[in-house]
Amino acid sequence: MVFRVTPNQFVSHTIRAAQRHGTRMSLYQQQTSSGLKLAKPSDDPAGTKAILGVRASLSRMETELSNINITRQRLGVANTELLDAQQILVKVKDLVLQARQSVEPSERQTIADEVAGLRERIELIANTRYNGEYLFGGAASNVTPYTFNDAGQATYQGADTRGSTDIRPTTRVDVLYSGSEIFQSAFRGPTQFLGLTGAVPGTGVDSATGYGQLQVIHTGTTYAAGSGVAAGTGSLAGDTIIGATGTHTLTINDTSGTGASGTISLNGGPPVAFTNSDTNLEIVGLDGEIVYVDTTSITAGFSGTVDITSNGALSTDGGATQIAINFSANQQVINGATGDVTHVDSTGILRAGTETVTYSGTADVFDLLRQI
Repeated sequence: MVFRVTPNQFVSHTIRAAQRHGTRMSLYQQQTSSGLKLAKPSDDPAGTKAILGVRASLSRMETELSNINITRQRLGVANTELLDAQQILVKVKDLVLQARQSVEPSERQTIADEVAGLRERIELIANTRYNGEYLFGGAASNVTPYTFNDAGQATYQGADTRGSTDIRPTTRVDVLYSGSEIFQSAFRGPTQFLGLTGAVPGTGVDSATGYGQLQVIHTGTTYAAGSGVAAGTGSLAGDTIIGATGTHTLTINDTSGTGASGTISLNGGPPVAFTNSDTNLEIVGLDGEIVYVDTTSITAGFSGTVDITSNGALSTDGGATQIAINFSANQQVINGATGDVTHVDSTGILRAGTETVTYSGTADVFDLLRQI
């Protein structure tokens, strides 16, 4: 079969082709002038969907980039503050070495004043704020991390957990660190005593923290019967010996034979002349230990050694709370003001005095600077 194209059909076909061409030309002109391939979703539904997906991805990336920049700025400020704190501590170390070599009280006082000023700078760093948040308060970013009493002792009020932020849905970054992990130590070490009393740390686990003082206090001296020697009038306040019976001894030599005069020595120290009129005679031992004795009733003709019993007490709160020394391996000394416990081995205590106590691994940087 043969189809014949009539003139009318040819004209209609030409008109439709021209219309399609005009439509395309109009679309191309619109795209050229607007710079957009798609003017409305119906122009290309599939392309529109792809574009919307790209736009959403770009929006998320911009948000993530903003979060990264904010986090970087916050951590940058924190890093700068901690570097300043590090330099301050280096300076303090230099000052301590300088103070150890100084013998002038005025120079040491000047150094102490400088350390006090550096401590105040550390305190300001610990409470640094950025954009309304405390950088070293952990998750509690709206709470002042540290407060300080008149003595310079610090109390941490922040959170022990870190504050974090979402960089992206699957990525979370710590941005607010806890002051307790920066300025304080979290691992208790062995307690250390520094002094000459003979006290050493006991076997128990102490609850006290930072630094403190253990006072070894003389509470009374008595002498074995037979020699006639007695504690002098200044014995209670002046004796420095501590020890169970026989730990310390006097050696008496009645050179007169009547108890009127002779010599006395303590623990093999230099002999001191006595008479029967001495009520408060000072006797110094080989290591500087001291007793005050009354020789008014020395037994006539007595020459020999006398065992001494010298009692004492332990205190970590300035003498307010005292526990009698029993010369055992583990005595618990309780601070009446704080309730903190310090364990003391008192078996080797020989004299009264003060021990500087370091509760290793528990001191914060503020207490360290305060003690310095």
